[in-house]
Amino acid sequence: ITLLNLHANSLVTDIVINDLPPLPNLECLDIAGTYVTNKGISYLSRFQGLRSLNLDRLPLADTTFDTLIKQLPYLAICFIDHTHEQAVASVIKSTPSLLAIHSQST
Repeated sequence: ITLLNLHANSLVTDIVINDLPPLPNLECLDIAGTYVTNKGISYLSRFQGLRSLNLDRLPLADTTFDTLIKQLPYLAICFIDHTHEQAVASVIKSTPSLLAIHSQST
């Protein structure tokens, strides 16, 4: 599996993310609009091959987003909202692999 689209699935929670099997070839993950919280985001660091990640409509803390991005060395594209401009600017500076962050700041 290289693409996993869970977009707006109301059954997707932190527990579901934690229970995902190892997916060594996973490159694209969409969990926008799910019920994943800061805790569930921490489980994503095991998917080291992620290149694209959609976190839109997830109320993440700046520190959660910043920590996750630094743990995903191949991430090139990330979709996120409900974050602050300062956190996005910090991530862009510290993560040269990122080609694009699509953000709508609150």
